[in-house]
Amino acid sequence: MKQRDRDTKPTGGHQSLRAQAARTHLTTLRGLPPILASFGVACEPILKSAKLTLADLEDPTLSAPFADIDRLFGLCVCATECAHFGLLMGQYVNIQTFGVAGRLARNAPSVGAALNDLAAYFVLHDNGGSINVSIHEASVTFSYGVHVTGLRNANQVYDLAVAAMVNVMRQLCGPAWRPDAVLLPRRRPEEIRGYTRRVST
Repeated sequence: MKQRDRDTKPTGGHQSLRAQAARTHLTTLRGLPPILASFGVACEPILKSAKLTLADLEDPTLSAPFADIDRLFGLCVCATECAHFGLLMGQYVNIQTFGVAGRLARNAPSVGAALNDLAAYFVLHDNGGSINVSIHEASVTFSYGVHVTGLRNANQVYDLAVAAMVNVMRQLCGPAWRPDAVLLPRRRPEEIRGYTRRVST
């Protein structure tokens, strides 16, 4: 895992981490340029403010601290005035985004095994959060939790995760798959049409 700053090493585990210590791969952010462009916002200045470049988003081995990602989300929400910016970002995330964990999941013998593989090896992609999978008969609870403290834009991270999980499930189960329920760890958004449109269709 390449890192944006040499003095910070990735750490594993589910304990709380400071935003500068926890890291995530930048492949999750590949949708940033087209989304910002759709709002008429230049991408490069915002990336520079978050210590990133366009080239960084194309490097599948590169990671950055959650602190930088958190700052980036805040800048994007401010520039676009879009409260569900993370949800838009999540549309560009799929199972291939998660590198080794994604490849293992794609080659698993069943949906349950795929989700368990993704959860088990997700730390290779993101050590600031974890995936949890609970399988009971024909039902699956699939969740993502952030273990990083001090984030100002955690809502955007969770919105991205929700959209990404829907994409993963549709890759594994087919495009007609629909969730029975979607839960977010915060108050109901003021505008929910974007959520229902992207999760239920």
